[in-house]
Amino acid sequence: MTMFNEAELIRQLEEQRAVIVQLDDEINRLRVDVEMLTAELKSAHLLPTDNKSQECTA
Repeated sequence: MTMFNEAELIRQLEEQRAVIVQLDDEINRLRVDVEMLTAELKSAHLLPTDNKSQECTA
């Protein structure tokens, strides 16, 4: 019975590890997206005019 419990615990830990790895990958992808969007926002503020807002008002 102890062997079964140990095997079940190992299986559960492996499942949890797989979920953690997936979540970590998603967090890293989101972090890259945030960095990219932040850079785009910063560069947009450096431009003398905002082309998108001019298109909307024209």
